[in-house]
Amino acid sequence: MRMQESEARALSRLCIPLWGNLKLRRQVSPAGMTAGSGDIPGNAYRLAVIAIFLVAIVLRVLRARLPDDTFYADDVFQILEPAHRLAFGYGYVAWEFVAGVRNWLLPGLLALILGGLNSVGLGQPEAYGPVITGFAILISLLPIDVARRSAQLLGGTRAGLLATAGAAIYPPLLFASQKITPEVLAGYALAAALLFALKTGRRSAAASGLLGGIVSGLRIHYAPALLVIVWIVFVRRQRDFTSVAIALASGAAAFSMFGVVDWLTWGMPFISYLRAIEVNILYGVAAQFGEMPPYFYIAAFPFGISLALIAALDWQRTRWLLVPIFVILLAHSLIGHKEPRFVFAIHALTVTAIAIPLADWIRPESARRLLGIGICLCSIFVCLKSYLVSSQPDALLVADYRAVISQLRAEPDMRALAAYGVGRYNFPGAYWLHRNIPIIQDEYVPPQGVPPGVTHIIVGAGTPDVDGFQTMRAFDHLELRKRLEIVPEAPLPPIDWSMPAIFAWR
Repeated sequence: MRMQESEARALSRLCIPLWGNLKLRRQVSPAGMTAGSGDIPGNAYRLAVIAIFLVAIVLRVLRARLPDDTFYADDVFQILEPAHRLAFGYGYVAWEFVAGVRNWLLPGLLALILGGLNSVGLGQPEAYGPVITGFAILISLLPIDVARRSAQLLGGTRAGLLATAGAAIYPPLLFASQKITPEVLAGYALAAALLFALKTGRRSAAASGLLGGIVSGLRIHYAPALLVIVWIVFVRRQRDFTSVAIALASGAAAFSMFGVVDWLTWGMPFISYLRAIEVNILYGVAAQFGEMPPYFYIAAFPFGISLALIAALDWQRTRWLLVPIFVILLAHSLIGHKEPRFVFAIHALTVTAIAIPLADWIRPESARRLLGIGICLCSIFVCLKSYLVSSQPDALLVADYRAVISQLRAEPDMRALAAYGVGRYNFPGAYWLHRNIPIIQDEYVPPQGVPPGVTHIIVGAGTPDVDGFQTMRAFDHLELRKRLEIVPEAPLPPIDWSMPAIFAWR
């Protein structure tokens, strides 16, 4: 509870009109648009930014120690496992990496980090796990600073501070801070691309295009939003076609990196994107995981979308952020299979957009002061509620799985492992187990009993006794059991790291 109270105090200090007596002046941006500017003394501004970033770091480090209630099996089996397989030679193989529908650039870069850590003696999960998580947390600070700079550019320093505070504690951004996945990184890059698009120089146009190319490679579904960014580059630079050409050229250069990786790994440039389109559109593979109604994302993020709609009251300044949000939501709402992570890019843009009018509304002389204070209080309530809500069952199961795996890694006589009656896709993978041993996963203990070479089993809590095994430790959802008598000469099952195939490439 102490953590939640400190967050509320930190945000309330920014939301209650601490700077209400400061005069608001208007200035004209280089693009001819009017932007409000709340003057804050330089030292006070810098100290406030530093304090917010320290709070953001503390919250993200604390968050990394909690059960991950944003768990997706794809995080493990399509990012960490292929990276571990490249670095150490073994790991689970998802069907996407058999059919060639995934690009290897991101897992490959992560594999380089794992290999580098291994070369300096940090090749164990107890060492590389915190390093990779710390790296993810460090990257997660990027959208906070991007939100600050974008809001300050459009609404002044006070808006910049509010955006910084919002991005530091906004639940979707905080909960994703320990992840290195295509959706998360694409969201960070898209926010940065938009920031550079809002500037006026040709160098910033090149930077915007470069980041946009990275966004395309990480998540091609954001392409409609990238077209909006090209439009922003054009308009903010007084309709300079040269700037647009520079942005498109730098974007093509960045996207070509992904094509080269496809060429080296799958034998043809950009083939993973073509195959992904084929399997999902022609064969309907994504639909096998469920189709959701068009309003799914509105139901998933009602508060964030409400903030975006309120920010539209200051359309003249916030439209640069709101149009990409609405385009992302529209494009993904037309796709049958939907998941909250698919529209991750809207969150940094949302907190930036609402900060711009909010900076004006919380002033004592503002006619909308009650609205501004109400938004601040509602934001505090939503953030606190998200921290206090219990984790999802999958998150608790994954937390137990990792605790079991951590204990198993200390077992010197473990020769083979079996998991019965627990979710296959909740298994933390070779990235955490880091033992190239036979692993059996099945729904039930076979009638003939556990194969003789299996020394340890994982079962659901409350599972009846299994002949020849005793419980080593019981968790909330799992039990770890060990064979009473381990025979070193017992034959081992074959090692098989393949995942169940839901789609067979022709």
